[in-house]
Amino acid sequence: MRRLMILVVAVFLLAPSIVLAGVKYLPPSVWTPQEKWVWEQVSQGEIADFNKAKGYGGKLSPRKSEGWKENRIIRPKFLETILLQEPYQNA
Repeated sequence: MRRLMILVVAVFLLAPSIVLAGVKYLPPSVWTPQEKWVWEQVSQGEIADFNKAKGYGGKLSPRKSEGWKENRIIRPKFLETILLQEPYQNA
């Protein structure tokens, strides 16, 4: 019984650092789907390229306004969070 209790306590203490699907820190529920996708890519060491990802309108030119969808918008708060706040900053 004591071993079981020690194991349960260890799991709860280590749970925040458990890696799920390659993402060390899960995104907050307030992030948009595209922000969650960006975080998934970045946290796995990948480039979050909307031009290459499905569902984001394909390859678009930053010099033209045609074809840009709402699902490409990344909010400033998201960028502040991943660049300036723990645990995301050092993930």
